[in-house]
Amino acid sequence: MANDYTQLKDKLQLIFWPYLRLMLLFLAVYGLLDWALLTWVPAFEPPETLWKLGLPLLVGTVVAVVWLWPRLRLLSEGRGRFDARVFLALITLAVMACGAACLHGYLVSSKGKLVVLASSASVNPTQTFERHYRFRTEYIHGKYGEWVVKTKTVNKGRQLNFDLYLSVPVLASPADTLRRTPVWLGVHYADNIPTGASYRENEAALQAFVKRSESHFKAEKFENNYRGYYTRLGNTDERDAYVEAARRTGFATSDNTQALLVLQPGDEPFATRGNDSAVLLVGCVGIGSILFLLLLMIPNTRSWRVNEFRAGQHRIQGWPEWLTPRVGIS
Repeated sequence: MANDYTQLKDKLQLIFWPYLRLMLLFLAVYGLLDWALLTWVPAFEPPETLWKLGLPLLVGTVVAVVWLWPRLRLLSEGRGRFDARVFLALITLAVMACGAACLHGYLVSSKGKLVVLASSASVNPTQTFERHYRFRTEYIHGKYGEWVVKTKTVNKGRQLNFDLYLSVPVLASPADTLRRTPVWLGVHYADNIPTGASYRENEAALQAFVKRSESHFKAEKFENNYRGYYTRLGNTDERDAYVEAARRTGFATSDNTQALLVLQPGDEPFATRGNDSAVLLVGCVGIGSILFLLLLMIPNTRSWRVNEFRAGQHRIQGWPEWLTPRVGIS
């Protein structure tokens, strides 16, 4: 019984609490950097996949290897292919990446102000675009839209996805049909089929999807549909597809893809924008940490390594003092 209590205390003191502190420190630093860039350098928009996933995974890997793994080595190795230490490290990376993505979504949505303009003709493509827009007058007609279709295999090659990206010019009035515009509405249609069919069958399925999307497109009443606000798409692959579609219409303003404003209708009340991302952030960190703690309870600690660790023989150079466990301090 005493040994069980000692193991639990060691796990909490030497692994779980440092994990929580490192996680919160990582998210705080990431959020501060993200906030600073959004505030002072709004025109700086790296690819969102890199900013939301690539950078957090890279930094998270360094944190897991340099700071967390020496603590996870205090646990016994797993039997066979199951090694709880590896899964604990993977949970850490997943929580960091997911938390950073949710935090970025919250900051982008909540910081962006709503710009109210008379019409799309008031948008200056040479200035930095804002995040949210509302137009007092607008003319959106599907007749002037164009689309591109992207296909990709997912789920380890077992599923073929079809994505149709439709770009429709947002005009000030019907009289603007001969005028180029930098403002575009993006509409997305999607479908999927299992892989394994022949090339001819895949082509037939793709053509059927395009025809269904075309029917939806023609039946769509774009006029007066979007009287709330629009949200601008950032530097994403999705936006690139919409820009490619816009180029096909002949209404685009220039060859500079950054000069096109691709909008989508806001999917939540403006006053509560970003709340969904905040809830996901709390859920991601909370659920991930609970899973970490539950999995941490499975393996035993190795007393000799714990003793060495407490004696400072495995202390990492540069370890923050407030994260270094010392005898008698939790």
